[in-house]
Amino acid sequence: MVLLLLLLLLFSFIMYCYIQDTKKKIGKRIIRYLLVSSILQIIWTTAYMLSEYLPKFTISGIVYIIAFSITGLAMFKGLTKLGYLIFTNIVISPILSLIWIRIGDATFVSCTMNSLRAVFIPIAIIVINGSCQISLFLFIKLQNWLSLGKQKEKQPLKKTVIKYIKVLCFQLLLSMVLEVILISNNMFLSCLPIVFFLGAIFIFRKKISVSYIFWIISWLFIDNTAIFLGGKSISSFHMLVRQQLETNCMIGFPIYHILLTIYFKLKGNKK
Repeated sequence: MVLLLLLLLLFSFIMYCYIQDTKKKIGKRIIRYLLVSSILQIIWTTAYMLSEYLPKFTISGIVYIIAFSITGLAMFKGLTKLGYLIFTNIVISPILSLIWIRIGDATFVSCTMNSLRAVFIPIAIIVINGSCQISLFLFIKLQNWLSLGKQKEKQPLKKTVIKYIKVLCFQLLLSMVLEVILISNNMFLSCLPIVFFLGAIFIFRKKISVSYIFWIISWLFIDNTAIFLGGKSISSFHMLVRQQLETNCMIGFPIYHILLTIYFKLKGNKK
């Protein structure tokens, strides 16, 4: 009954938008937005449900990367808008998640969904996928704002490559030192060098102009690799404190890079 009501709501919204347009141009555009957004929600829902039935990152992570890439491209090309993504996420994602639960329990016998968990999944999928899509929208808006009034300076290939190598070496050194510090498993002793690292990142970024996206991606890759290699030698007793510190650094440093990028942009606008 609930599924029928949601489908009826979606159909009514499409028809209302189409009837309201006298020239039918806006109506066709709205239908295109809804169609593209609905297809994107299928990919997002698939990624989330795969993470529920197959907890390992490999498969669901790849689908999430595909969802992020296609959605970002659709937003950038103007094929969809945030409002339509939110609407289709609220209407379509719960329906698809319930269908997934029915099919998944029969397919993945070893990962059968319990009833309590199944109740919260339609709500969780709206919140999690919606948050990811809103974050992606904000990222695109940030990128568009950063590119305003920016003149691209052509630099020799050798000089550009050297800059990126310097950033990679700095990130690698930072990650290695951080892993050594975290061996102490002491929150206070670990936080002091992190403050120093933040200052070092600020100075390094001020001297070397490289895209913040490269900083973030390279940091996530290098730090994840260091965590994977370093975690093999850590006992389970100290794992909890270490994981908390590593998670804070993994999330905190990319946020710090975004804030630095906004700071440098505002400072450049004042000049």
